[in-house]
Amino acid sequence: LLVTAPDLLLAVAGQRGLVILSRARDEAPEVLGRLELPDKIVDLVVTADHAYAATTFCGIIAIDLGKPAMPRITSVLDTPTLTRQLLVVDGRLLSRGDAVDSTVAVAIASLANPAVPEWKHQQNLPYFQMATTDGTRLITDAQLEDSQYRLAAFKFTSDETLVEDRPWIEALQTAAGAENLRLWEP
Repeated sequence: LLVTAPDLLLAVAGQRGLVILSRARDEAPEVLGRLELPDKIVDLVVTADHAYAATTFCGIIAIDLGKPAMPRITSVLDTPTLTRQLLVVDGRLLSRGDAVDSTVAVAIASLANPAVPEWKHQQNLPYFQMATTDGTRLITDAQLEDSQYRLAAFKFTSDETLVEDRPWIEALQTAAGAENLRLWEP
């Protein structure tokens, strides 16, 4: 795994090692710091000065990157389900779990205190295989049997619930080259 921050690169070395590298544009990256985690890393995301590592059995580990030469674990967040993917969306940490029937469990944690994320709730969303974010919304996709993709987009309400962002996805569908996209139909 390799993730980027504005001034840093974070790489997983082996199964449990985290390496923090400089991200100079015209120079080779330089190792700034290292941290050994207590468990295998399965996914990794980074914000301005914190990283969050999903592990196989230890949950999600919050890591302070304020001093890249001395990264430190600030908290460990137990996960309600096994994490398959981490995302940071609109100031919240999302943990995508396994698909069950036609839904995917998404656990949502507040990053109001980035050193100590706090679970808010878990929500089931329509089945998807992968997700990404533009920073403010969760965008999901699932490949259908007819080789088309079903896209959906979700945004947060004031009560921390993800709701469909229908205007955004409809605008995407009218974009040039998007004729094979299929919208999620509730």
